[in-house]
Amino acid sequence: MNPSAVLTNTGTAPRTVTVRLTATDTNADNVGPESATKTMVITVQGVGAAQPSPPPPATDTTPPKVALTLARSLTVRSKLRLSFTTDEAATATASLKVARKTAKATKGFAAAGRHTLTIRLSKKIRRLLRHRRKVTLTLTVADGSGKRTAAAAGPHGLRLFHLSEHL
Repeated sequence: MNPSAVLTNTGTAPRTVTVRLTATDTNADNVGPESATKTMVITVQGVGAAQPSPPPPATDTTPPKVALTLARSLTVRSKLRLSFTTDEAATATASLKVARKTAKATKGFAAAGRHTLTIRLSKKIRRLLRHRRKVTLTLTVADGSGKRTAAAAGPHGLRLFHLSEHL
């Protein structure tokens, strides 16, 4: 066989071929020539042979589990911190609705475990909290495959108090 030959398998069945590669260093350092030989067996797929397809990725069929624990009444300033746990990596979105105003926060988490999400409260929402005690808090957690789980509290299950009223 020619040392620089190209092998093409025109059949449909794979063929096993033994390949030997020799590399020779003919440098000018008055040592040599130095050479190394490597022999290996490779399989050449046929032209009409179907290429093996990679296995399909595992599909996630269950939504993430989320545990959100809240006190029955909370005191807030300009932020509301939510602590929760998830059983897988996910993106969490929290929204706090007071009257017709809503404050939202979104954050992605790369691993399962305990997480904290902070909702920044606008001046209008803080002003509404002085007069309205009932709010609705929703925490939605979505995993990478789009499966969602929501935890909600309110309007009768959660009461928020403005900090200035408890000093």
